[in-house]
Amino acid sequence: MTRAITVSLVAALIWAGCSPTPGRGGSSKDAGDATSDTGDVDQPDVSDTGDTGDTGDTTDTTDTGDVTEETTDTDTGPDTTDDTGTDTGEVPAPVAQLSTDLINFGSVSKGVTAEEALELSNAGTLNLVVTGATLTGHPDYALAHGDSAWESGEPVVFDPPVVIGPDAADTFLLSYTPKDHQPAQGKLVLTTNDAEAGDLTVELRANVSGGCIELNPSELHFGAQQVGDQALLPVAIHNCGSDPLTVASIGLPVEANADFALDLTPLPVDLPGGVKLVLQPDEQAVFNVAFTPDESNDLDPVTGEPDLDKTVVIVSSDAFDPKLELPVDGFGVTKACPTAVGVILEGGEVLPQTTLQLFGDQSFAPTSAVVKWKWEVDQPGGSASVLLPDSTFPNPIFTADVAGEYHIALTVTDEEGTKSCIPWKQTVLVVPDAAIHIELLWQTPGDADETDTGPEQGSNLDLHFAHDAKAKNGPDIDTDGQPDPWFDVPHDCFWFNPTPNWGSFDPNVEDDPTLERLDDDGAGPEIIAMPLPEDTLYRVGVHYWTSNGFGPAFANLRVYINADLALQTATVKLTDKDLWNAVTIAGGSGQVSAVTAKEGGPKITPNYKNPFFFEP
Repeated sequence: MTRAITVSLVAALIWAGCSPTPGRGGSSKDAGDATSDTGDVDQPDVSDTGDTGDTGDTTDTTDTGDVTEETTDTDTGPDTTDDTGTDTGEVPAPVAQLSTDLINFGSVSKGVTAEEALELSNAGTLNLVVTGATLTGHPDYALAHGDSAWESGEPVVFDPPVVIGPDAADTFLLSYTPKDHQPAQGKLVLTTNDAEAGDLTVELRANVSGGCIELNPSELHFGAQQVGDQALLPVAIHNCGSDPLTVASIGLPVEANADFALDLTPLPVDLPGGVKLVLQPDEQAVFNVAFTPDESNDLDPVTGEPDLDKTVVIVSSDAFDPKLELPVDGFGVTKACPTAVGVILEGGEVLPQTTLQLFGDQSFAPTSAVVKWKWEVDQPGGSASVLLPDSTFPNPIFTADVAGEYHIALTVTDEEGTKSCIPWKQTVLVVPDAAIHIELLWQTPGDADETDTGPEQGSNLDLHFAHDAKAKNGPDIDTDGQPDPWFDVPHDCFWFNPTPNWGSFDPNVEDDPTLERLDDDGAGPEIIAMPLPEDTLYRVGVHYWTSNGFGPAFANLRVYINADLALQTATVKLTDKDLWNAVTIAGGSGQVSAVTAKEGGPKITPNYKNPFFFEP
């Protein structure tokens, strides 16, 4: 723009008088001869009216005529003046504002989709442009905008971009459709052109509180019962949540086998009687199931086991699963035999590393006492747990150390030497609850007893989980041209750094990995879990710290993403001090990939020792 600037003759002369180099003597240039290079100057006559003496000429300033200078403004930047012409110093820009940075869906039941709107407004003076997003964490979250929708882990690209004008807003829709009752955490990150705000993050939570129901036992087995005799077995309803649980009814199907019945008299309220049963967190109530066989059951010609009478008990509540079914079975016999009755205090679905408390002392015999118990566990491969104190103890304990199915059976014998007609059986499902769950399993042929414990009682392999983007200061021992992430503290999670802090400093945000199980004397497992991963790359490695003289070990990894087995590696032979660079995990998408060497096969660096890591 062109501006007309009018200044007084005094100002013009002062400007002209100040033009000589400071500190030099002599007269300044006569202001009357001044010509601006930037435009024409309307310059009145100016006469020198005084002796300048040693300091140079002094200009007579009694003439107050104006000097007008036409100049051209060459500034092409944004105009930051307000309506009054005052320069505000503000540069036009978009200003992104979210309606919230935390969406809590609360308690959401099975089969229900909960939705929450997220408003993004623009308080700036230029268009706000949203180009993409990442939705990570629990897989049951989804994002929608307009006619498009994305599931958790999918890359989100807005094409065309979402454009929000000044003082305008737009809405994104987030939804949660749970497949199980486990707490769910997630994170939405929106990418915009707001340079000051950067990426916009919204934390997502669901089912972190609310009613939760457990039935114990989760299956009810009466075993063999004398025809015409009634047997009663108790069932406990437990509120495993953080909010009150309301039970509306307990019943049998209309077509239920007539040999089964319910005894609800132990409950504190009369169901169904118009009054609902309310259980506070960690509170439980007990009712009984009755079984009175009216005839003996036929035996299966192939297995030799009886054809069982079966039904289900239906418990209706306001929990995640509003109708929970309890399978019940039993069979009638004319010649009585002992009945094995088992109870697993923790129920039929638990987390890895849960210690199961098994009770067999409720087993009974018709004419004498039960004197022998025999427990058996068919456990997943890689599980090294044993029954303690042993398999013949009436009420032992057992640690479900790795994910998978555990089939537990109990057989009893009475004083007369008669065994139970059929064993009591129950399946326990071990399901990880973290977004990333990694198990290191191994066998060492040179170790005759891999279940013994104590210093140097077995081979010692270590699981490593490294943040690839941050672990960039290590040496390149494997000579692949990139810094090795292993033994980087704090960016490698392993035995020396079991609980690093990689994410938020908020203790309520579970976005850091944890070494959940360390094993330094046998067959493992070692376990690392990451509840809420970032949208970045993680590396998984295995280091053979010491063989303790037991020789080579044969290791494999299992990686679970949101409770599903995403990758199980082939078994790899490792010798003392080997480092196996095994797996990469993309935190945003959940993609799991095995790492291979240039020549094919596993990428193993022998005699691996990071010179910057010193054993304490």
